[in-house]
Amino acid sequence: MVFGEMAADILLWRFPALPEDVVFDIIEANAREREFVPDARGLKRIWKEMRRSEKAALFEDYDRADDGFGPERQAVLSATVAEAVKFDNDLYFKPDEEIHELYAQMAREQSVVFDKVRSEFDRDAFFNEPEATADFSVWMQMPMWTVNEAAALSLGKNPDILTPKSMKAIRRSKSNFAQVYAFRRTAIKRAVSGGHFKDPMPRADFIRWAAEHQIALPEPLAAVAAGLPESLPSPQERIAGRIRSAHQAAATKREDKSFHKMIAGMAVRYYKCGNDAMFSQAVKAITSDVHQIGHDIDDDTVRKHLKDALALPTNKKVI
Repeated sequence: MVFGEMAADILLWRFPALPEDVVFDIIEANAREREFVPDARGLKRIWKEMRRSEKAALFEDYDRADDGFGPERQAVLSATVAEAVKFDNDLYFKPDEEIHELYAQMAREQSVVFDKVRSEFDRDAFFNEPEATADFSVWMQMPMWTVNEAAALSLGKNPDILTPKSMKAIRRSKSNFAQVYAFRRTAIKRAVSGGHFKDPMPRADFIRWAAEHQIALPEPLAAVAAGLPESLPSPQERIAGRIRSAHQAAATKREDKSFHKMIAGMAVRYYKCGNDAMFSQAVKAITSDVHQIGHDIDDDTVRKHLKDALALPTNKKVI
C-alpha cells in the first residue's frame, strides 16, 4: 500500500468526522507544500458534506437539535481541520516503521469496532429470532441431512429458516454470523467433494466428521458425537475396503463354483443323476448318505445345491 493511501486511512481513523474528499485535499496540499486553510465558505461546505454523509454525528459537539453552523461550531471545525493538517504533515516525516505501526494500531482498533457493530447487527437479525432455533427433537429423527441442513443444524439453527437464500441478502461484512455460516457451509461442501460423505449424508457421519475436525457443535449434537466411534474411515480407506470386499466376493464366488463342480462330478459319477429321471433318486440317496455319516441336511438343501452344480456349463456331454 502506498503512503498516500495509508495516510488517508490513518487520517480518516484519527478524524472520522471529516469527509473523505477533505482528507485527500489535506494530503495533496501537504504533498505540494501548500497551505490548506478553508475560509468561512469552505468550512460551511465541509459542514454540509458532513451532514449529508451523516458524519456530523461523529463530530464532538454535534447536537441534532441544533444543525446550524454558527461561529462557535465554525471555530471548532476550523480547529479540527487545522489539527488534521498538522497531523498529516507530521505523518509525512515519520519513519516507515512508525507509520506501519500506526496503521497496524488503526487496523486493530477498527477490527474491535467493526466486530462490535457486526455483533449488534446479529443480535437483531432474523436468525436470532426464537423460531430460528433448531428443534433437535425433530431433526434427530431424520437419518439423512443435506449440506444446507447440516450447516444450519451445526450452528443450532432451524434449516427451514436459515438457508442460503435467506442469508443471501446479508452481507458478510456486516455480520459475524454470516461469515461463520458461509465458512461452515463451504467446509461441509468440501467434505462432500473429498468423499467423506454424500449429499444428503447420514446424520451420524456428519456429526462424527464435525467432531473430528473440532467444529463447535450445539449441545444435542455434541452429546451424540461423544457416543460415536472415535474414527471415521478416510476416503482412501473406504476405497481400499471396497476393493477388499470385491476381492473377497470374487474369491467366494470362485470357491462356490469349485464346490459345485465337485458336487456335479460326484453326483454324476456315483449317483447317476446325469438326467432328470435319476435326479429325485439322487437327492434322496445323497440325503441318506449324509445322515449316515452323522450330519444333518434336508432334501431341499441337497436339491438346491445339486441343481446349481448341474447347471454349470461344461464342454463334455454327460452320458
